Amino acid sequence: APFLASGLSACTFHVFYNVPELGALVPLQALLTLSGNTACAFAAYRISSAASTASTPASPAESLDLDEDSVILKLALLSAGGAAFVKYGELLVGDFPFSPSYPTALTMILLPTALYMAYLTRPRGTGEPL
Repeated sequence: APFLASGLSACTFHVFYNVPELGALVPLQALLTLSGNTACAFAAYRISSAASTASTPASPAESLDLDEDSVILKLALLSAGGAAFVKYGELLVGDFPFSPSYPTALTMILLPTALYMAYLTRPRGTGEPL
């Protein structure tokens, strides 16, 4: 969650064209990045410790059956669609980026993060796969 919120902080700051009124988003992004990096380092240490005590390490790559061509096509389509949305989606929002406010900015950061965390922490067997 800290990595997602950190990225959303940066994107939100850029959506509002880096206005000084929302300058506190920059240290917020730095704090979220630091906490995400710290959590990732701790998780890597725990995984490494657990793997060193395991008798046979499991390789997730052995169980993957990927069709390389379809992955490349999906990636190309998602990239092109995302680029078109960013380029032309701005026309749909009107003057929204020109009226910055902290409540709006924090909603843009916290709402997607909370929804994604709710999705990740739901009981298994419910909801659609990503």
